[in-house]
Amino acid sequence: MIHMKQDRPSFVFVMILITIMTIIVAGVVVAVATGNFSRKKDEEKDSEQTSEKVVEVVATENKTEGETTLETTTETETTTEQETTTETETTTEQETTTEQQTTAEMQPSAGTQGTVDFNFNPVGDQKYAYLTFDDGPSENTYPILNVLDQYGVKATFFTAGKTDSASLERYKAIVNRGHSLGMHTFTHDYGQIYASLDAFKQDVESIHKLLLDVTGQDVRLYRFPGGSSNRVSKVDIHTLIDYITSQGYIYYDWNVDSGDALSKSICAEEIVYNIMTQSQGHNRIVVLMHDTNAKGETVKALPGIIENLQAAGYQIVPLTTKTLPVQHVKASYMR
Repeated sequence: MIHMKQDRPSFVFVMILITIMTIIVAGVVVAVATGNFSRKKDEEKDSEQTSEKVVEVVATENKTEGETTLETTTETETTTEQETTTETETTTEQETTTEQQTTAEMQPSAGTQGTVDFNFNPVGDQKYAYLTFDDGPSENTYPILNVLDQYGVKATFFTAGKTDSASLERYKAIVNRGHSLGMHTFTHDYGQIYASLDAFKQDVESIHKLLLDVTGQDVRLYRFPGGSSNRVSKVDIHTLIDYITSQGYIYYDWNVDSGDALSKSICAEEIVYNIMTQSQGHNRIVVLMHDTNAKGETVKALPGIIENLQAAGYQIVPLTTKTLPVQHVKASYMR
């Protein structure tokens, strides 16, 4: 009994010590657990903030990329549109230029009036036929014009001075249908025209004024009555040529004679034959025909003339101030 009394305090002390140690350990465990939980929350919060930042950055980058893409696309579309417009304008300009050149070669109907520089288009290998009609207008002017329209070709009319209303309308019709208008003579009276230089000047000035007043054209094409090789003039032909040149006129003779001016009657078939025979060996032919009331056979021959010339490779075009002249007696600028 005495032994048990001595051990009891030791046991209590041990139990108390164990309890204290347990409390301390539990506190440590709780502290560690709390710290870990707090740190985990902080890490999760930091992670969320980081994620938000990443999202913001990605969104910003996507927005910027979208803006860049849009700007680039717009710029590309603008450049493409500009290039397309430029290409279209260039193509249109080239087509227009080509079309103008082709038209000028096929139908050189301009340049029959105004200032003359005596510089002529070069002569190449192309075959050209210039159909010319002297002495009109007449009752056959419209029939001639109708045949020319039917075949789509243009000619040149060296006209005389006529002031009746019908003739005035015929002058206008020649011009309005796209043909070249030329001066031939006002009176067609050889004795009067070639009597003197002053008489010649008066005749030329009269026909020029008439055509200007009626058609508004300052006509520059001229054909001597009887040609520059005529043997009627009492004035040296070179003197008359110098006057014509000084006025800025260009005179044109012919190198193919249809023969329709002969006093004897000539049929349409002979006219065609004469023209086609004389045209052989020539790339450029200026054909002499006449437009008077008596030249019905010339009108009849005209379709055959056009068809045969075209079959032989000729382009039928009107004379202009750029056409190299055919002259029997040459002017100084042709020597």
